[in-house]
Amino acid sequence: MQLACAGAAGTTQRSIRQIVTKAGMQARMQAVSTWLTSGARPPGSPPTL
Repeated sequence: MQLACAGAAGTTQRSIRQIVTKAGMQARMQAVSTWLTSGARPPGSPPTL
């Protein structure tokens, strides 16, 4: 269920971002979104022992 919700949220986020972003800025917006999402993963992951 979590995977399905995450997939739907990602699709919705991309669609909205494409609607509100000018054509010339699409790649930059995608890069920033990927950077922010990927950058949040290491601090949010549990420590391994």
